[in-house]
Amino acid sequence: MDQLTKIWKKTGSKQAIVSEKQASLTIIKGSSLGEIFILDGDKVLGRCNGSTIILTDSSISRRHLLIKKKDGHFIATDLNSTNGTEINNKKITGCCQLKNGDKIRIADTLLKFSLHDSEEADYNQQVRTLIVKDGLTQIYNKRYFSEAIEKEISFAKCNKSALSLILFDIDYFKLFNDQYGHQAGDFVLTEIAALINPLIRECDIFARFGGEEFAVLLCETELSAAVLLANRIRQVVADSKFNYKGQALQSSISLGVATYKELGNINDQYQLISVADHYLYEAKHAGRNRVCCGN
Repeated sequence: MDQLTKIWKKTGSKQAIVSEKQASLTIIKGSSLGEIFILDGDKVLGRCNGSTIILTDSSISRRHLLIKKKDGHFIATDLNSTNGTEINNKKITGCCQLKNGDKIRIADTLLKFSLHDSEEADYNQQVRTLIVKDGLTQIYNKRYFSEAIEKEISFAKCNKSALSLILFDIDYFKLFNDQYGHQAGDFVLTEIAALINPLIRECDIFARFGGEEFAVLLCETELSAAVLLANRIRQVVADSKFNYKGQALQSSISLGVATYKELGNINDQYQLISVADHYLYEAKHAGRNRVCCGN
């Protein structure tokens, strides 16, 4: 007899079972496919600041849908959104009690409401981690970064806030592979990622962008603050030595920084990446182990 059945028999109430379940929303169609949101309190879904679950679809209202827990049940309420909300292909008016497996359509984004026991919840989170994390460094991968930057550009446009990007790569990385072998190169990548990860805020995105190149996406961050962090990251790496099979390896990184601001000279994610990449290569040409950025 499982724990939920024991609780039910003891209390004689199905509601006790509902309270033991963990509720979540999973994106099953749209941007950030597979992302899971735990419903551990009242949640507002929308595309702007003030929403606790931010979705990037431009057809979604700023504050689109409220999901509230009441008496052990989850209630969905459309917040007078422009394009409305559908649950199981039926447009809702007023409140609607959610059931396990319900599909919620908000514009072009489709979410699935689920009730899990703790084992199911852990499994789903592990699957999500496998999808979004880089297998070597255990930071976010490029796929997740691409989803995140789209979402954060949308947020920055909507809220007229700054969004900064740091791109960096490891100087003379090929020499590690040539002199010590590819395992040494992998070791350096892992060590540098582990060094930098504690410096990144929880709300920001640190990702392996490709090969020996990394990206740090800084939410609501002006250029000056991003440059300060970039210099701190650069100094931490330059001051560190990595012990690989008795060899003390030392490295440095070169960094480029760019900031998105609405009505500025950067209009979308591709331009933001391109400008940061330009300054990264400017740092390389200027002698490496330095930070370059725009004025």
